[in-house]
Amino acid sequence: MQAVIDANYRAMANYVPRFYDGSLTFFRARDATLARDTRALWRQVAAQVEVQNTPGNHFTVRREPNVRILAE
Repeated sequence: MQAVIDANYRAMANYVPRFYDGSLTFFRARDATLARDTRALWRQVAAQVEVQNTPGNHFTVRREPNVRILAE
C-alpha cells in the first residue's frame, strides 16, 4: 500500500495541467469542510466551468442517498 501512496505523490508532484478549451462540470459537495473554494482554480484550466452543488460532504457524497442524486 505504501508503494501506491508513494506513486500517487510522485504523480501529483509531476503533473502539469494543460488548458482545456471546453466545458467541464465541477461537482461540489454542499457540506464541504474545505475552507478554500477551488472553483477559481478550475477556471484557470478550462474555458467554461459549470458548478453543480450536491448534498453531502467530501466523503458522504459517494454514499446513499447522496450518490443517487450525484448520478442523476
